[in-house]
Amino acid sequence: MGKEPVYLLFLTIHAVTDMREKQIYVAVLVLQAFAGMMFQICCGQAGSAAVISCLPGLFCLGVGRLSREEIGYGDGWMILLGGLYVSPGRMMAQLFLASVAACLYAVWLLAAGKLSREGEIPFAPFFLIGYLGGVLYGQK
Repeated sequence: MGKEPVYLLFLTIHAVTDMREKQIYVAVLVLQAFAGMMFQICCGQAGSAAVISCLPGLFCLGVGRLSREEIGYGDGWMILLGGLYVSPGRMMAQLFLASVAACLYAVWLLAAGKLSREGEIPFAPFFLIGYLGGVLYGQK
């Protein structure tokens, strides 16, 4: 099995648990990290591209720390570990599409009166949507 189906499986698990329970499980993140490192080592892909792909997640973890988890640590770790599976270009496309989708959804909820300005929405489902959008668009 290639790394894309494995990554899709982990993103789907994160999306479901984030929607249902508003959390991302550490055990799943650990399995995702282990599998991602194995793909990097076995496929000879470990290098600067993987490090660059992980930087957005590191940034999100830093922002989460500074903002007292306005961006959850689970989201930051999910994004960081995604860098083990996708190229820097695909990671940026995934983040962009996920952010646009999450913003549109939040605006719709605010307009419908179903979300307050202090409300929270899960990000993992939108990160999954961003990945699928990148796959459909063909971003490498």
